[in-house]
Amino acid sequence: MSRRLRPTLPWETAKPHFCGGVMRAVPQVDGGINRGLLIREEHLDRILAGAKTWEIRSKATARRGPVALIESGSGKVVGVCEIVEVIGPLSLAELQRNARRVGSRADRLDYKRTYAWVLRRARRLRKPIPYRHPQGAVIWVKLEPRVTRRVKREWPFG
Repeated sequence: MSRRLRPTLPWETAKPHFCGGVMRAVPQVDGGINRGLLIREEHLDRILAGAKTWEIRSKATARRGPVALIESGSGKVVGVCEIVEVIGPLSLAELQRNARRVGSRADRLDYKRTYAWVLRRARRLRKPIPYRHPQGAVIWVKLEPRVTRRVKREWPFG
């Protein structure tokens, strides 16, 4: 069985760049849900309820596409969403204008540089999936194949 190779898209070989004063990270799309994003419970609940579509972070990410959502400290994947864009660095005024997307009112910037990871199609899994947390992981977790398969079965857009 042969695999068709697709041509390399221009953004796959480009470097992160500034566009209109906004940092645009180079998207990395790998086609599967093999990474989990660690998020605290209170923020994760708002994301899964659709009340928060911007995840605020101190750095941009080049990752795009579906990712598993992990509740920090739980040892479980509880949802899935897509990262579609990164906007930033943001000023306090920009953050305040987008309070609805952030899911709360900002009165200060928590980071020297603040970025919004734009999330879409967030869904809670019917049943949380346990995973093994690697030592030192604080933002991303590379999921084991067995976890990836279970998450993919529940992702309605995969």
